[in-house]
Amino acid sequence: MVIEEHARLEILLPEESELRNIGENDIINNSLSVSSKCMDDSSFSLGGVYSAQLSVRIRLHNTNTYNVTGAKIKVFSQYGGQNEILRGIFWVTSVSRKNDIYTISASDSLIWLDSTSYDDSGQGKNIIYDRLVSEIGDLGYEMGQIINAVNELLDNETKLQCYVDDKIINYFPSGQGFCLLPTDMVGEISTKNPRDYASWIAEIACGFIFVDYSDGTSKIRIGQYSEEVNHEISYDEVELDSCEIADFELDFQQVYTDIYDGSSGSAGNNGNGITIDISENPFKDGHWQYNRVIGSDGEEYGNAMDIIDNIYGKLCGDGGNCHGLKFRPFNLKCHCTKNFQLGQKIILPNGQESWVTSIKWQFRGGYTLSCAGKDTRVLCASARRSQSAKVKDLAYTKINTEIAKLNADIDEKINSVNANISDKNEEQSNSVSYVNKRVNTCEGRLDNIELQLSEILKKLNGGSQ
Repeated sequence: MVIEEHARLEILLPEESELRNIGENDIINNSLSVSSKCMDDSSFSLGGVYSAQLSVRIRLHNTNTYNVTGAKIKVFSQYGGQNEILRGIFWVTSVSRKNDIYTISASDSLIWLDSTSYDDSGQGKNIIYDRLVSEIGDLGYEMGQIINAVNELLDNETKLQCYVDDKIINYFPSGQGFCLLPTDMVGEISTKNPRDYASWIAEIACGFIFVDYSDGTSKIRIGQYSEEVNHEISYDEVELDSCEIADFELDFQQVYTDIYDGSSGSAGNNGNGITIDISENPFKDGHWQYNRVIGSDGEEYGNAMDIIDNIYGKLCGDGGNCHGLKFRPFNLKCHCTKNFQLGQKIILPNGQESWVTSIKWQFRGGYTLSCAGKDTRVLCASARRSQSAKVKDLAYTKINTEIAKLNADIDEKINSVNANISDKNEEQSNSVSYVNKRVNTCEGRLDNIELQLSEILKKLNGGSQ
């Protein structure tokens, strides 16, 4: 089978106003590739925000590495007589040069979510937090506020667009949606990184963040794991000896969360499978705070745990239209004219279903597809936890260690201050005792002088008589 494939690039250098068109003859050795993923390759997690990566070696004239750094690149490809598609829009982050051959690495627009969200007024204000605190909205509204905050820091050429549909998990109407709580209730949210806020929203949506080019434009979206099969891959399309498919599916047992006031909730069974823990997600606190039901007797009859019920229903099935996500880890390389996207449900060559969590497209080299995850059957319970939960535990361990060190240092300083105070008190007591002795001595001398004066007066009176 022969697959006809073509590609081209459009490059806009920072100091130029006209696009440079790079044809496939100037792409060295078909080196063009685009890689994207929605979670870490080794474990399952929700809320992934990973920039797609472009790698290419091209022939480029009349410029230098300083001018190419920061350039904007659009990647287009086409299979045979099919319409040309936009593979992605990228910004050059790394470049090297040998003569007129440039080796380029670039990232898509998600890289701008790693911008700081401090304003530049000198007040150190967290502009994203100020937009999201106490203003209840659905996930689309909150994601839009994050993008608007980032756009305040970008020029017109790089401003971002955002789109969120109403079919995603936990998409509540505005009055029942999400927000961040004020610092006087939960303390300061230390991160100023827009990527973290986007990740929290994607986690609640039981999905990930990606850039969608399906309509020929660039939009940041919350990705979902499709319920419908998008593609089937046959053995004829798979490169020889490149296909590995697990004989197990990821076993989701529970979705759990702690609330800032000390309460907690869970959905599912406390079994030996994977637990999704969203305790560190601040948006769930806002949803809980403004949607719980307090009865006339002051008792709480609802704690807005619908968000974890919905996540559990998506992962494990709700008994209705959703039958759960049967993630089956796999890795394969295939050659076909299909266009794959993150989160797509596919039928593997052995007839089993899974989802795509990682894609690498190589110009005239096919696709490398995979679904993340490892076998949970032979691991101990602690190892079955999601990677995000492990990172959270490690962070807590480090924080607790530092708190212990700080407390020990404070105790030492307090003891030192108390010892100084004790020494001062003893010194002061000794000083008072010394003064009292001096006073008593002076008073005795005064009594003696008065006695002597009395004797003298008697003698003087007797002499006058």
